[in-house]
Amino acid sequence: MSEQVETNARQVSVDWVTTAAGDRFRLRGWRCPVASDRLLLIHHGLGEHGGRYATFAEHLADVPIHLWTYDARGHGASSGKRGHAAGIDELAGDLQRLLPELLDRSGASRIVLFGHSMGAAVVGQYLTTRPAHEAIEEVWLSAAPVHVDLSTWPVRIKASAARILNRITPRLTLGSGLSPEGISSLPSEIERYRSDPEIHDRISASLGLSLLRDAPRLLETAPRIELPIRMWHGADDPIAIPQGSRELFERIGSDDKQLEIFEGARHEVHHERPEIVTALFSTLRTWLEERAAPC
Repeated sequence: MSEQVETNARQVSVDWVTTAAGDRFRLRGWRCPVASDRLLLIHHGLGEHGGRYATFAEHLADVPIHLWTYDARGHGASSGKRGHAAGIDELAGDLQRLLPELLDRSGASRIVLFGHSMGAAVVGQYLTTRPAHEAIEEVWLSAAPVHVDLSTWPVRIKASAARILNRITPRLTLGSGLSPEGISSLPSEIERYRSDPEIHDRISASLGLSLLRDAPRLLETAPRIELPIRMWHGADDPIAIPQGSRELFERIGSDDKQLEIFEGARHEVHHERPEIVTALFSTLRTWLEERAAPC
């Protein structure tokens, strides 16, 4: 059963879809109050859920575009063991299956496909291993996890453990080690992250190994990405190293690409200090206007 409420002039829909394999996903949409044929389809990051992207609906409230997202398997209210997926390729398969469903629910015909952090890796995997849906007109990647900090012993030990455990018990979950302090420089955002009951700090051996192994491989497959692409990263991101986005940007095959590095921002630029958030959404508005069509 779907739920609908009004917020910031957008109708918010929460609904569910069950795949042929029996996997159940929670969907969330912020419908544009005026006619629009565009959809911003969002894939969230590790440990979080789609509801945290309400900030995009708030800051793009007057932009004629629908916003839809879903909780990835093992995340939020969707089915699956918390923090577990066989790897980012399984998550890319979920994206491939759910994309037409979300396109249909939105009533749109054009998609801006956006992935943050783990979601950026999933979007990259989808684009480089599967035929892209014909409705996708542009891609956004935030905090692409091409390079992660393996310099500390705890992280290096966990990385080694993931390789061993994946052979023995790939579904076993451990603490992800993702520090809330790395999310934002704002104490209020860190506390909001900590207190969100739907956020978890779990990651399975198989998903952890995939992020360590397959996300960096995007550097090899990036020339296959020929769609227009827009990327951004926080200069002070301690979770996904900004240099990874710089290297990925250079290797992407598209001639239509842009990269913005936001000084003073950590992992989630969209949850940063007001002046940084204002700069981010000013940039996003400019990008959306480049392909805007009359409503």
